Amino acid sequence: KVIVSGYGDTFRPSNPVTRGQMAKFITNAANYTDTIPSGVQHFTDVPASNPFYLYLERVYAHGIISGYPCGTVGEPCDALMRPYYRPASTINRGQAAKVSAVGAGLSQSIPPGQQSFADVTSSHPFWIQIERLAAMAFPDRQIVVGVLGLQRILFGAQHVGKPRIVRPVHLDDDRIGGRRHHEAPVGLVAFELG
Repeated sequence: KVIVSGYGDTFRPSNPVTRGQMAKFITNAANYTDTIPSGVQHFTDVPASNPFYLYLERVYAHGIISGYPCGTVGEPCDALMRPYYRPASTINRGQAAKVSAVGAGLSQSIPPGQQSFADVTSSHPFWIQIERLAAMAFPDRQIVVGVLGLQRILFGAQHVGKPRIVRPVHLDDDRIGGRRHHEAPVGLVAFELG
């Protein structure tokens, strides 16, 4: 299954990721195949002619994205008061963590005040989602889990202790507490941090 593709024979790993591309990554990683009825358009700025329309509508249908309210400068409200998505805008690491955690269905409780990353306090708007991703750890070593194809986006935050990605770890690896791939949320990949 293709989750991300390149540009001909190049991938361009240093390019920023747009909000539209992120929706495509999530849709493909989660294997969303929902049929979107003709005429449905939840975002003012994403008509059916937009190349990311189908992906955006699918992640919207799963409650992963909501967009920005209309009525701000340059984004007037249409007759249906639909929000804007800004598909060509780039996504930051916090936003990537949020959609990844929501898309993976992570909802575990996080102790108040827990802080896995030096630059993400509990007052950060994406604290809970970032902590939920960081909490996907195993007792014998620290493992951080993220949606396939988003590793470079998600793990750029400064982690307490300055770990680095040592190697990808498959969730069916017997060396990780015996956890099997089928027990892991769909579309996730783990990294051992050193």
